[in-house]
Amino acid sequence: MANRLRIWLGMSTSVLVGASALTGINPLSVTGNDHANKAPASYGSTAFAADTGAGGEGGEGGEGGEGGEGGEGGISALPSDVAKDVGLLMILGHLEAAMEQATHGMHETSLPHFAHPGVEVIPGMSSLDQPLATKLLGELDPLLKLATDGAPQADLAAAHTKVRETAIAAETSSSGDIKAVAGALATIARTSAHEYEDSFDNAAIVNLAEYQDGWGFTRAALAYFDRHRGQFEAADADSAKTLGDALTTLSQAWPAVIPPDQPKPIGEVSALASRVELAANRFR
Repeated sequence: MANRLRIWLGMSTSVLVGASALTGINPLSVTGNDHANKAPASYGSTAFAADTGAGGEGGEGGEGGEGGEGGEGGISALPSDVAKDVGLLMILGHLEAAMEQATHGMHETSLPHFAHPGVEVIPGMSSLDQPLATKLLGELDPLLKLATDGAPQADLAAAHTKVRETAIAAETSSSGDIKAVAGALATIARTSAHEYEDSFDNAAIVNLAEYQDGWGFTRAALAYFDRHRGQFEAADADSAKTLGDALTTLSQAWPAVIPPDQPKPIGEVSALASRVELAANRFR
């Protein structure tokens, strides 16, 4: 993730947080430097080069070399309530991308996304909620093992559901601080836009894993918003609709887990993320 995480600090303001390498977790060595470049020849109606030679996320040291998704270790720079939900959304988003690919037989390219939550997100969350981080890692490791071993879809889905339920149960409740929820949505929107930007080289998407991170993060954000929709509507129905519409429009920049033949320009996606930030700011 280009060694950074854009952190929302209200009124659509961002700061760059540097990332240091995360060490000590090596989930079956599936986060190597070449994973981003091994896309299937086709998925649905779209096509993507099987080997772009772009260096993948390994061009920045691999996502593992980035210090995990690097900036994800930087979630500790956020207010603690926002940081925890951002970390949980990143876990859910990675697994969304992993399961989407695994379901469609894209085994090899799914594995990094099964691995990244444990490598990239959990270390940053440990200082926020060690018991939760430990519980999640205890569920993520078996899920990764199942994925690596090519386990039956039913077993994979059951293990995924277990992690997903733990993550959702740990997020800010629907009666919790709406400012924290809005902050998490703004942060994940901007982070998704940066994943999108980092997937490009010379006006073309060449880094599949970065693109897929944004795909997963925006899907996780939409589901998170839906779980909190009533809370937003109770506070300000018109602003809630604006925020929901902005999130939906942003997510459409990733029409599928494999990039479209004609992707939206980077600047347009960044502007869509700004719309989410501004809409979320109404709830500060």
